[in-house]
Amino acid sequence: QGRIPPGVADEAAAVKAAAVEGRVEEGDDTAASTRTMPVNLDVDDVDVMLRDLVESNIEVSRIREYNFTRVAQAEYEYDPSAAEARLFRQPLRWLKRNVELGWKMGGFVASVVLDIQQGVEPQRRRQRAQELERIIASLGPAIIKGGQALASRPDLLPEEYLEELQRLQDRLPTFPKEEAFAQVKAELGVDFDSVFELIEPEPIAAASIGQVFKARLISNGNVVAIKIQRPRCEEIIAVDLYIMRFYAGILARVASALGRNIDLVSVIDDFGELIYR
Repeated sequence: QGRIPPGVADEAAAVKAAAVEGRVEEGDDTAASTRTMPVNLDVDDVDVMLRDLVESNIEVSRIREYNFTRVAQAEYEYDPSAAEARLFRQPLRWLKRNVELGWKMGGFVASVVLDIQQGVEPQRRRQRAQELERIIASLGPAIIKGGQALASRPDLLPEEYLEELQRLQDRLPTFPKEEAFAQVKAELGVDFDSVFELIEPEPIAAASIGQVFKARLISNGNVVAIKIQRPRCEEIIAVDLYIMRFYAGILARVASALGRNIDLVSVIDDFGELIYR
């Protein structure tokens, strides 16, 4: 899963060299904990290193306990000022999104209000909760993230809504795998089938930002999980955050006029930074 952390590979190599010279006993507690030197080895080099250690009859369990995962840097950073300057000059994009959000969410709110007026809201609560989950799942990553946050707020929503919104965690609709594989080729420059062999024909999980495939590396047969981002993900998130930030500013001014100092814009900005991270 990426590259070895600084120090681990040379640490292991030093253990191997010491063992060859007869200076390290099998199972020595200091074998993989006293040397630190910077390295940058590929995964294949790691496999070779560990195989060599095994052939030298050295205890390698401590080396395997290290986390070999390298944390990726975000490709995009959340910059609300830059997004506002860019999207303000593209009114058709956010106006169209406004209509889409308003139409779907407005229709849902109207249905709930009608249920209350007719005195049937408790009986239809489960049905409305399922409708809300489907609406949120169809509105893109930023709105889905908001729905996931609501799923843990029993102080805001009834139990039926919390249970249905929990489905947003990992049971979201998938997008066509052909689009996913095309995205892999666009970013890596190689066909998906030339690097990976699918173990499961369809995604094993789908979340707000992407979906996960279970596959095998053709080069060495290792089983891996591949998470592929949804198409136009950053573009949709940027527009939604811009819209939410706009309305947060209006609501903050209304609250201020009523004597309440609530910085809703900062809440949206914190939310945006979390999503981009």
